[in-house]
Amino acid sequence: MKSLAKLMTLLGFPPVAGVVLAVLLTSRKPLSLTELSRKTGYAKSHLSQTLKLLHARDIVDFYVERKKKYFIVNNQGLLKALREHIHVLIDSLNQLANITDNPEFRRLYSEAFGDVEGE
Repeated sequence: MKSLAKLMTLLGFPPVAGVVLAVLLTSRKPLSLTELSRKTGYAKSHLSQTLKLLHARDIVDFYVERKKKYFIVNNQGLLKALREHIHVLIDSLNQLANITDNPEFRRLYSEAFGDVEGE
């Protein structure tokens, strides 16, 4: 769970988002706010804010049954968010590799990602 919490922090979410996603991803069924609170140890109010944030980014979906919300991971939304973040990281590394005068960084970058533009 810690690695997912760290990943969600890198994506700009609070660590609790990673905990919520880990619980939802490992659950065999959608979970209510009460169940999530019990499994994570976080207060419902705290979880509610986090779930709203995740839902706004299409990472978590929910449905209502008997006046109760049940939450599930939107796998496509999660993968989309991860892909977008990876592209931002690669773009940033490309920019850095193109402006740095550090030959060691450029060599390592080239080994990992291919030729640096402009060489």
